[in-house]
Amino acid sequence: MPRRPFGQRDPTVRADALKRHALVRREDRRAKWLERAGVKPELYKEAIETLQAQMHATKLVPAVVDRKGNVVGERVEVPDNAIRLKAAAEIADHVRLVTGLTAETKVDKPSQAQVALVVNLPDWIVRSQPAQLEAGTPRGRERSVESVEAEPVAVTETDGERETA
Repeated sequence: MPRRPFGQRDPTVRADALKRHALVRREDRRAKWLERAGVKPELYKEAIETLQAQMHATKLVPAVVDRKGNVVGERVEVPDNAIRLKAAAEIADHVRLVTGLTAETKVDKPSQAQVALVVNLPDWIVRSQPAQLEAGTPRGRERSVESVEAEPVAVTETDGERETA
């Protein structure tokens, strides 16, 4: 059994401690960057609260409108879905940035693969075609030109009818 260093029972303990240390250092570094940029925790908190308020945005629309387009009655408060959607998207983007996730996954473009299909057919299937039978070769691959000549066909058209000679 291999010896472990003094005070370490599980080898993953050190790895977990290093991960926590790296996380704390990363958070400290980001806090310094924000501080140098002039972003204070109060300003950041205000921005998040504004986004939260926009998630519940409403607008006033007329309850009744006459034929001329004039508002006759009271105005009714309805949800402003456009503002709510924009706020939700901003919050989602913010969460992705803060947690280190990316909105777009980088997918490597696979090289265009070519697939070759090799099929070995028995002789009785390959030699079933008449031209291959006439050639008399084992698989019909080496055919002579004379055995596969086609007959010439002349086509003439007369009065809309087709005649072959």
